[in-house]
Amino acid sequence: MVDAHSGNSHKLLKLEAKQRAIILKLGTLANRLTEVGKCETRSHLTSKGNVSISTPLNAKRELCEEKAGRKQGETRTLENVNNLLIKYFINLTDGIEVLHELPNLGIPRNEINFVRIMSSHCEANDFEGVLLSLDHNLMTHLALGHVCLVYDLGSRDLDWPNGIKGVSRAIWWGIEWIRYALSRCWRLQVCQPVLRGEKVSELFGSRYLRLSKKVKKKMRYYRLILRCERVLLFGVFRRTVHDGEREFYRDLLWKFYPKSNIKLPMKANVEDAEEKQFDSERFIKDLDIVIPEGMNVYFQEHYPKSRLDIMCDV
Repeated sequence: MVDAHSGNSHKLLKLEAKQRAIILKLGTLANRLTEVGKCETRSHLTSKGNVSISTPLNAKRELCEEKAGRKQGETRTLENVNNLLIKYFINLTDGIEVLHELPNLGIPRNEINFVRIMSSHCEANDFEGVLLSLDHNLMTHLALGHVCLVYDLGSRDLDWPNGIKGVSRAIWWGIEWIRYALSRCWRLQVCQPVLRGEKVSELFGSRYLRLSKKVKKKMRYYRLILRCERVLLFGVFRRTVHDGEREFYRDLLWKFYPKSNIKLPMKANVEDAEEKQFDSERFIKDLDIVIPEGMNVYFQEHYPKSRLDIMCDV
């Protein structure tokens, strides 16, 4: 009787363990379904240029596939693609036109950066000027292997396939040259550069060899932090009818970043009111900024004039 009782107890324990495992799996599955079923309220830009709103359950999956340019049911060709960091750059000046649209697409305002790839440099075939004007923020992210998107708008009606309009010279000329030059300097695999359907590896190669030491030194600096296999720089374009309207773009920029009405603090211990100085220390304290441990904000007035300062004055 004791042996039979022990056997039944053992079977009962195994049954309970299986039940707990099944409950655990069901709970995990329920959590996943809950996450999928959450409805995002932000808008998404589809591959066709239309704006659509995300919906719950299966509609969300269809929207994500459409946004990525994939057919329904088609799987991604890249592994761990969600681990890629994407950085967003507005190309001055015409790119400002889409500035207000990016937050509506889920891009936080403080994640938007600016760069200036000048079309005038591209038109003049100023290969060195394009590289000299490159932003260090942009090159840092490229060297780290991050995806960098440059938003720009074009106005010229060049002959593009399928009637495409709005590809600025900064995108079809500038970005192509930047990718090539950085790949050469960083000793990465260089893809065949193409300008409007023409292979230009010979042209780009000869121009790269004629770059000044100043430009090459600027690009070589980023070899220290290099951890990418390719330069993941891409242009995003659209047509504009406001090219050259500087006040139009200024007003858009001012509207996107409203002016603060804060009254800057002034030092009160100055006798002459006309010579009142900006109280930078009080201003920083009022901001309540967060700085790493062991660091301090530098204020010139805290440090008396030293011999080094006197030597610099001379």
